[in-house]
Amino acid sequence: ASNHAPSPPVAEMIPKDVTIHGDKRIDPYYWLNEKGTKPVLDYLNAENNYSIEQMKHTERLQDELYREMRARIKEDDTTVPYKFMNHIYYTRTEKDNQYDVYCRKRDSMDGKEEITVDLNKLAEKVNYLTLGSHKISPNEKMVAFTIDTSGSERYKLIIKDIQSGEILDENLTNLEGSIEWANDNITLFYTILDDAHRPHQLWRHTLGNKQSQDSLVYQEKDERFFVGLHRTKSGAFLKMELESNITSEVHLLDRNDPLGEWQIFQPREQEVEYYVYHHGDYFYQITNKNAINFKLIRKRLNGGGEEELIPNRKTTFLDNLTMFKDHMAVLERVNGKLEIRVFDFNSESWTHLEMDEEIYS
Repeated sequence: ASNHAPSPPVAEMIPKDVTIHGDKRIDPYYWLNEKGTKPVLDYLNAENNYSIEQMKHTERLQDELYREMRARIKEDDTTVPYKFMNHIYYTRTEKDNQYDVYCRKRDSMDGKEEITVDLNKLAEKVNYLTLGSHKISPNEKMVAFTIDTSGSERYKLIIKDIQSGEILDENLTNLEGSIEWANDNITLFYTILDDAHRPHQLWRHTLGNKQSQDSLVYQEKDERFFVGLHRTKSGAFLKMELESNITSEVHLLDRNDPLGEWQIFQPREQEVEYYVYHHGDYFYQITNKNAINFKLIRKRLNGGGEEELIPNRKTTFLDNLTMFKDHMAVLERVNGKLEIRVFDFNSESWTHLEMDEEIYS
């Protein structure tokens, strides 16, 4: 850079007391949190202008690197399609467009393409766009999705009629981003953030209602726990997962009964983690209760005792499992190496998948 280069901007120091839990701390730059205010925007613009000026001599190299990296990207690409209900779903990207296009075809990939959400069209009206969730209604007529247009990671919900493109509902804001449908096609559940950006509440929403009409289902008062929302792969239940670093608790709701009571699967115990899955007549549970490397057990939906399918083992860590129609795939770490074994629900037998290499993904 030139010897006569301008001096870099210097942020003003304005002391602010941010004492928390008796821990006194003075933050001289706290004012920079006030997004959208003139002092913050003026400072950011000054920093940007300074950077542009300092990097001016590299502009040709920047353009060359950009073209070289872009040339290595397949811009018109399609994800692996997957079947859900009566449609095949996939996303694709288009040359010269920045965002994904969410699509589907009925019955097979030979059918006519139908676009559920085109993020490029949504991005035309905003300077920033991130998709949180994309959920098709059980009757496959609507799509509910959440978007962040500010970078704050606070999402807005939009519900759209897929065939007509009509926006049916865009009344919800300040969402964490996770949403799930009930089977009645008019009820959705979502999570809300607190001031510390922690998902701490679960709410129930009826299609078309204002957010002020929604019902609070659950509030997590322990600041160590985050509220998560998922659907079992079977589609039969919704899961509210309450998790801290070392403890978890799961609540379940029958998707056919959106106004029903959420049932605690197992009350939380300090340093006990567990994860719940559903298939057929059973709940399957990975847990570290009395099992430091985790074990796999199952329980019938209608109650009764638990059956241990995979015990705790000294040199094997039970990592994860994925449910399929007729099988369950279990990922384990044996002496540090990943291994997969598959459970056949019909024969109630295990098969170990052999890999050509010791290391794979």
